Amino acid sequence: MEYETLDLELKNQFIGKNLIKYNTISSTQERSIFLLEKSPHRSNLNGTVIVSDIQTKGKGRLKRKWISSPGGLWFSIILQSPNIDVLDINLIYMISTLSVCETLNNFIDSKAVIKWPNDIMVNSKKISGILIDTSITEEKIDYLVIGIGINVNIDSNKIKQEIYKNNTSRKYFSNMDNDITSMNDELNGIQIDKLKILKIILEKIEKYFLTIEKPIKKENSFESHSFTNQNRLKIVERFRELCETIGKRICIYIDGKEEYDGLAKGLDEYGYLILERKGDNNNIVIEKLYYGDISIRQF
Repeated sequence: MEYETLDLELKNQFIGKNLIKYNTISSTQERSIFLLEKSPHRSNLNGTVIVSDIQTKGKGRLKRKWISSPGGLWFSIILQSPNIDVLDINLIYMISTLSVCETLNNFIDSKAVIKWPNDIMVNSKKISGILIDTSITEEKIDYLVIGIGINVNIDSNKIKQEIYKNNTSRKYFSNMDNDITSMNDELNGIQIDKLKILKIILEKIEKYFLTIEKPIKKENSFESHSFTNQNRLKIVERFRELCETIGKRICIYIDGKEEYDGLAKGLDEYGYLILERKGDNNNIVIEKLYYGDISIRQF
């Protein structure tokens, strides 16, 4: 398996300082997990980034396939033993999604928005998706692997043709959770330097991450708790500003099947989606969704 190491001259302390690039790989996510669980050097992988021009077995949410053609940006970030609470894993989804959305808006005139929980949309079409794998032991996070896929220099029609050729539905392909677009489509064929996008995203993710990682707790001090809460609220508020889901009627899917719909009322202080829907007796039910498979109702 041939690879090369890259130096993007990042301003970061650790994320991306070890950056391994492949021409073709089964999955950057699978490779990252393999290194964490099987590599003799697995104790020193924190911040490692795996990127590939092509993924032959790219995956999205719910084990769906993700078509990873040449021209896209496909990469994974390893975080080992991050100093955050298990209940705050949702913050990693949020800072990753925010970092991608904000970066894309540097190139496509602030058209990118977030579809809760972790898809990036442009003109109601999906341009990027994010997946996180975790390992937790005794309520402590062993590692997180953030997988990010972005349609950069890709003709989205070719992705659609490949999906339709397989005669399968959104149940099997994460690309088709919604209609598809790419930076190439949105910029009328202009080619973008993928590594420039990668550099910006990695710097943003680390900057956000360092605001939520708990500082070393001093004896008889509540600084850690207040620090995390304050910065969590800032992240949730920024996420809320970019989230197109709020205020929309949405469908909730379980195992690919539509179960019910409701009104996305907002986000709570942890980034959970507040949903208002009708109960079994036509009563109003308010519930919070930590994570889910949704689509926005069109009327």
